[in-house]
Amino acid sequence: MKGAFRTKHFQSERFTSKFSLSLVVLCTLYSGTALAMMKLNVKCPKKFLGTVTKVEKSEAPFFSKGAIGHLSKVQVYFKNDETVRGDVDQNVTIQTLRNGPTKFQEGNQYEVEMRENYICSAKRLGQDEPESH
Repeated sequence: MKGAFRTKHFQSERFTSKFSLSLVVLCTLYSGTALAMMKLNVKCPKKFLGTVTKVEKSEAPFFSKGAIGHLSKVQVYFKNDETVRGDVDQNVTIQTLRNGPTKFQEGNQYEVEMRENYICSAKRLGQDEPESH
């Protein structure tokens, strides 16, 4: 008797319409994520190969200690060796977190994708693995 009730419940029009609506909402949410992944290159319009000429730490007294110190920023200065995409100046300055995923070192060459003065991704050339995504 209980089995018959469950089968009848799942075949009801009311349940089917709620299930269909839930399925549509779920698919819509996931499609937004897929579109965002496809538009990654549009959001990072500039890409270049550059050599780091200088890394300048910006220390503020209230940022230097404790957990907030991890949010300190650095200015990374590049000489643009080759423009891959977009309009990139000959000398580029990028601002990033000092303790972020990419540790820039003077003299090393990187492949950098950016928007304005912020990094989308950076990969040190001569390495197999990217340093950040």
